[in-house]
Amino acid sequence: MTNQPLISVIIPVYNTEKYISDCLNSLISQTEKNIEILTVDDGSTDNSLKILQQYAASHPNVKVFSQKNSGPGVARNLALRKAKGKYIMFCDSDDMYKPTMCQEMAQIMENKRVDFAICDMEGMENKTATSNIRQKGFQIINPNLFPEIAVGIICFIFRTDVLRKYDILFPPSFYAEDVAFIYKYIFISRQFFALDKKLYILRHRADSLTQSLTKNNSKIMSNLCAIEEIFVFLKQNQLLKICRDSYLKMMEKLVIGSFAYLSDENKKTAFIALQKILKPFSGKLENFKLLSLIESGKEKQFLRYVKTCNMSGTSKIKFCGLTIFKVKNKGDIQIYYILGLPLFKSVFCGQKRQRYFLGIRMS
Repeated sequence: MTNQPLISVIIPVYNTEKYISDCLNSLISQTEKNIEILTVDDGSTDNSLKILQQYAASHPNVKVFSQKNSGPGVARNLALRKAKGKYIMFCDSDDMYKPTMCQEMAQIMENKRVDFAICDMEGMENKTATSNIRQKGFQIINPNLFPEIAVGIICFIFRTDVLRKYDILFPPSFYAEDVAFIYKYIFISRQFFALDKKLYILRHRADSLTQSLTKNNSKIMSNLCAIEEIFVFLKQNQLLKICRDSYLKMMEKLVIGSFAYLSDENKKTAFIALQKILKPFSGKLENFKLLSLIESGKEKQFLRYVKTCNMSGTSKIKFCGLTIFKVKNKGDIQIYYILGLPLFKSVFCGQKRQRYFLGIRMS
């Protein structure tokens, strides 16, 4: 083993004594041996810390840190500061890696020279054939065309030098900390590789943190904090003008996803908070209907419109069960359907929009 580990795998741990051994065994048995495993016990009240210490005693590449209960973001930050690997990966303490995950992800970073790579995942209980990888292989990131990525931070591999150059850490004070982390990193990236291979094994638990978030409005509201955090990051790094449209597209998706779970009371609070975030874009949101309704204070129209949108931003208007109007977002293209016919198309090109009617360019 060289002095520098090739990969640092970071695992925040909180009360997962039933699963942590499976997780650690999957990492210890990786075909890539030059890895360090950084575990952070986040104030567990069960035997999690004891199990971690037992593994560390018999495996030199397993390191254990502990803190009072502060959340996974703070735990990951502690490990990030301790990490010595060339690359960073994350694993949840109730999940597992397939044996070749570290090796295959590192080979992509070494051979493809990309800023990050992603792989697919499968459920431990439900192994479906469906792929979560929307774009396969080598991908160039257009500053104003945010890539569609449907996997979470546990399926990423990051460059440690980039994380430290831009001081990218997890915001400690709110949930959705992984959203802010991932988006910040993507915004300063120019190319990535998507491996259409299920290398991560996800355990679905009814009592998991992710499941609890969908039932807790105050935690869902934290998506708004992530939106603001990313705005500050882009401004600090003089990227806001360059990445303006990508930021707004990202914001629309987070808004749609958040409002699907919020109570009516919290929707009003969120609407006001979003108005403040959108102030710097005042009068310049003509290509973002959802956000323009927020910016102009049209709350009722906004709430009606957001109900018609799914997570991809596709909106529909139905009458007697028939879809009479639909707007479908596909990358930098918006297609407008009337009675199922694609009559209009709007294509983003650089800083401008090109509009088509029945395939004929209009502007």
